[in-house]
Amino acid sequence: MTLRYSRRSFRRVVWKSSQQVWAQLHEEAFRYFGGVPSYVVLDNLKEGVLKPDLYEPQLNPIYSAMLAHYAVVADPARVADPNRKGCVENAIQHTQGTALAGRRFETLEAQNEFLRHWEENWASKRIHGSTRRQVEAMFQEEKPHLRPLPVAPFRIFTEVVRTVCDDTTVRADNSYYAARPAPIGSQVVVRIYTTTIEIRDRHTRAGI
Repeated sequence: MTLRYSRRSFRRVVWKSSQQVWAQLHEEAFRYFGGVPSYVVLDNLKEGVLKPDLYEPQLNPIYSAMLAHYAVVADPARVADPNRKGCVENAIQHTQGTALAGRRFETLEAQNEFLRHWEENWASKRIHGSTRRQVEAMFQEEKPHLRPLPVAPFRIFTEVVRTVCDDTTVRADNSYYAARPAPIGSQVVVRIYTTTIEIRDRHTRAGI
């Protein structure tokens, strides 16, 4: 993630992406910056956007819930419009061509630690080619305009659709849970957290 004004970046490598990983990376970025931007511009990858649309894009429910927790608005880039997210694209190219060029790492943790050190001790100290100013100095100007972080972090969950059984329960993770007042035979959304579950209306996502 790259902040638009200062070009300060949060860089993290993962083995593979998923809905949960995508949401978690955003949360880690917000906490790394020490604040929350008003909106994020993102590519139309499936972890974030289920159905691209210029006016009403359909977001992945986990990603949407994470943004709602931080009160952030999503602004998906237009399809085939790479200039809309040029800052991030440039940051990725800069990382690959400068920080990671010719280097190999034994573990993912070692690579991410190197990227953190590189960002804080080199990338943020450099004079940016477009702004002609130091990235860190501009970040210090930008940071007061980021909104405060919420006290509680976002709780990552897995979301599945289940049909209400004849006894008004739904099955999730080999257990049965009461789904009243959802009608028998109707479909509901089950959000599975680490220690709890939530049963929600499939269409409105409101709790039942």
